[in-house]
Amino acid sequence: EGKLGLFDLWQQHNEHRIFFPKLIMLGLAWLSNWNIMLELYTNVFLAGLILVFLWLLLRRCLNDCSFKTYWLLLLIASCLVFSSVQHENWTWGWQIQIFLSVLTTVISVWAVTGWPGQCKGLLISAISAVVASYSFNNGLLTWIIVGIILFVQKHHRRWIFLAVWILIFIITYILNNQPQGNFIKST
Repeated sequence: EGKLGLFDLWQQHNEHRIFFPKLIMLGLAWLSNWNIMLELYTNVFLAGLILVFLWLLLRRCLNDCSFKTYWLLLLIASCLVFSSVQHENWTWGWQIQIFLSVLTTVISVWAVTGWPGQCKGLLISAISAVVASYSFNNGLLTWIIVGIILFVQKHHRRWIFLAVWILIFIITYILNNQPQGNFIKST
């Protein structure tokens, strides 16, 4: 029909609300004149970013381990991220949603562990968790993972951060589960 609105981007795809991947795919389609090769390159780029943030997490968490152990874990992470088992993800541009969800989950963990007790860590983590949640439904697990991390961290803002985290999660969950975008239609 030649009309594309916010509602079209917000609509669920099966049980997933893939708002951010749809935005990226539309942008890539516009840039490449609907050539999916750009989407495939984007998948590899996102996987590379996943590995970079896993490397940053490993570096931070394993600063006292041996050189061999560190590089072995990085090699294992690389094999998991770039595994040929997920060959369909590498050959379908549509799978941006999975790579984006995993990337933003890793960024969320990286941010909250990198700046414990600091608002910038919580903010980056929350934004990443929202993107993960609206990229693939499994992204909702980010809220649980980071919630556990916030719970076990020892700083004077722990309970405030945890309360803010739970509040943002509840809002994200409610919006994610609106039947076919009723929230967007009403605004």
